[in-house]
Amino acid sequence: MELSSYTLNAALYSELSAALAPAEIADATRILGDLRIIKSGTEMAYVREAAGHANLGLAAARDALRAGATEIEVAAAIENAMRCSGSDYWAIPTEIASGPRTPGGHATPRARVIETGDLAHFEFAGVSHRYHATAVHTMACGTPSKRAAELYEVARASLAAGIDACRAGVRVADVEATSLAPLRSAGLEAYANMRFGYGIGLAYPPVWLETLQISRGFDETLAPGMVFVLHAYLQMDHENIGIIQGGTWALTDDGLEQLVGGGDVPLEVV
Repeated sequence: MELSSYTLNAALYSELSAALAPAEIADATRILGDLRIIKSGTEMAYVREAAGHANLGLAAARDALRAGATEIEVAAAIENAMRCSGSDYWAIPTEIASGPRTPGGHATPRARVIETGDLAHFEFAGVSHRYHATAVHTMACGTPSKRAAELYEVARASLAAGIDACRAGVRVADVEATSLAPLRSAGLEAYANMRFGYGIGLAYPPVWLETLQISRGFDETLAPGMVFVLHAYLQMDHENIGIIQGGTWALTDDGLEQLVGGGDVPLEVV
């Protein structure tokens, strides 16, 4: 039984345990999850279609991010663009945080009015046949502070190092360790409070994560056919600055391919 399933609550588990006694329930979470890590050609086509929806959402975010707009208004533009392009509903709500809310990480949009100089970070997914592709990006609404721009470059270096390490046969723990080196050099490793990456694909609410974890403490190795989200994150609560930069990549026989997201680019100012 998939004991980590969000639909298996304690009451249902107790009822099933009693009904199936004396048989014992074993956790089968990894059995199906691990089978889904490597995508078939059809699955990869769905992921690419989902990425197309998310890329349109990212374009809408660029157009909508303006001083005077609220986070909710920007989210509406993103979601409208993806829906109009044919996206199914997503497993996790659209996430936007701006200005002093950016250290919040996975923050849903509020009625906060975006101001000139604010950073704003986004995380949302396009969906095709329930297959997800996630856009992750930080932008600035007008010229950001010098400190915000400096921190973005550190996060970008972390992302770039991790991306460069993503090759077939590499251990996932080594990928994250490589991504942390630039943060360690800058004395900022303690402010990186997210895993570097995770597998993504078929999903329903409340999450789109698969069993693949690109993080320390895990033993898997990367292989062609995998699709995963990679992101670098800095949570500077004491400075009211948070940055998350990344996206979704596919590992193919030809190497790593970015499908959607900001990726390794200079800070985008709109």
